[in-house]
Amino acid sequence: MRIASTKDDISSIFTPGMLACAFAYAALKLVGSMTNGYLYPLVATTDGWIREISTLVTAATFLVITAVAYRKPQIVRAPALVALACAFTLAAIAFVGAGLSTHSVALLSLGIFCRSISRALTLCLFALCLVQLESGKQVSFAIALGLFIFSVLDLFRGVIGTPLNAILLLGAAQIIVAIWAMKPASRVLDITSAGDSIDDLKLADPTAFLPVFHGVFVCILLFSAASGFALTFNEVASAPPTLLANTPLLALLLLFLLLSWGNKREDVLFTLSALIVMAGFLTTPLSFNETFANTSNTLLRFGEQCFDVLAWTVVAAIGRRNVYGCLVSAGVMQVMSSIGTLIGAMSGHITNDFVTTDFFMATGFALTMVFAFFAFLWCGFRTFSFTDAIESVTTVSHPSSDEQGEPDADAGKTAMAMPSASGEEPAVRGQNASPTLSADGTATAGNAFAANAAATNDAPISDSASVMDAVRAAGTAPSENGPTPEAGNAAPAAPNQLDENCARLSDEFGLTAREREVFVLLAHGRNGRYIMDHLVISRNTAKSHIKHIYSKLGVHSHQELIDLATQGQSL
Repeated sequence: MRIASTKDDISSIFTPGMLACAFAYAALKLVGSMTNGYLYPLVATTDGWIREISTLVTAATFLVITAVAYRKPQIVRAPALVALACAFTLAAIAFVGAGLSTHSVALLSLGIFCRSISRALTLCLFALCLVQLESGKQVSFAIALGLFIFSVLDLFRGVIGTPLNAILLLGAAQIIVAIWAMKPASRVLDITSAGDSIDDLKLADPTAFLPVFHGVFVCILLFSAASGFALTFNEVASAPPTLLANTPLLALLLLFLLLSWGNKREDVLFTLSALIVMAGFLTTPLSFNETFANTSNTLLRFGEQCFDVLAWTVVAAIGRRNVYGCLVSAGVMQVMSSIGTLIGAMSGHITNDFVTTDFFMATGFALTMVFAFFAFLWCGFRTFSFTDAIESVTTVSHPSSDEQGEPDADAGKTAMAMPSASGEEPAVRGQNASPTLSADGTATAGNAFAANAAATNDAPISDSASVMDAVRAAGTAPSENGPTPEAGNAAPAAPNQLDENCARLSDEFGLTAREREVFVLLAHGRNGRYIMDHLVISRNTAKSHIKHIYSKLGVHSHQELIDLATQGQSL
């Protein structure tokens, strides 16, 4: 853990992009708070399950977005997402307005559901902006600062007055965030839409994507359940209680993130979040006493907010290492979050029912949740590391299938550079550095980024691989006499030499005849779709061959395989 002691450490955090993301996230959280405080109570007395159904609608929307981004990334474009978000927001305003004037629960419910869909679309756009911040520390601070701003504004939620004012205000906030996010989100989606589907990309780079039930996403579901419980437990008039102590706690979190930083920051945040959530569940019996009514809610909410900072930091880091999986990772995160919130909200309702009938049953139920939470973490996550989870995602860069021709002298190159862990777009190996991506719309040359990265002494472990990739890429920009190989990274081999290397390695590692063909194509930078089309084989067959090749060669990513073939000997 390192203490930030220079003005440069602090000034590097407060960039226009970081501040824009912080205010955008505060606005989105405030939209959710106004929905919980003003819209759900309108239908709670008639149909108490509208909030839960709305959460399912949110999960379904994220699921659709994730599926489309997974299968057909070409059709996911920022203007379309913004247009849909604005359309559903306007529909929500219209339905809620009509429902208020006619006292129709059905129209109010439709308005709430439309608001849930627009929220999901806007959060996806926000995720694409967040991934472009310059470092993991900026991402963490943007989320924490957004939560702090939200907590301050939420104290004055009562001045909104009426549900009509609430829907107009939240609608305006959501539309503003969506429109703001369109330009930076377009920069990411322009890259992903030009590439292949994740199914095809996973063939050549299976370790570049986290599985749906990876520990990261399972933890998101678990902590979201704590958040859902805090929303409904001890609710007042079908609305979550106002937590005055939440604001100073978030101020302490900001101070912690600002002053302390280290290579294992993700795991430190995870431990902190788990301890606070367990303390929240343990103090649930105290909440039955009016004097300590909001103690459990405050701790649970704060623990979930700490984990919220962690979750967005991890998802953004994964997105920077593999921009093609950015939207899918954010979508899976939000699906798990919605499901967890639903489970937690139902548990909160059950606890509230027990409180009114049997104090000991309510206490027993709360303690059972503590045990389940602790047992789940102890059995499944004792040795789990969020930092290692980020590091396990290999940095990926692929050309689209229609850009792939016959093998040539540039086979060792990749056609498109990924945004690095510092938000910069690294140069393609053997090519000039590309302009970098940043959330505030500015562009910085790759070589300038390399100088900044080299001068930075606090690069965390979770960001180091991608940062070093960017530094190496910028450092290998070709001179007038051609590319200069760097230490530990061989220059691209000529086609004949590369084929000879592949033949020698195939003999050395005992590849079959078909595996040799696939190996040569992979060594020349071809992706899964090209291999399937060129060799006329099925996806499962290509996947099986690639898996066996990786296992025999002892490599874990497409880039490692290319490096091995280029050098012609074991790494």
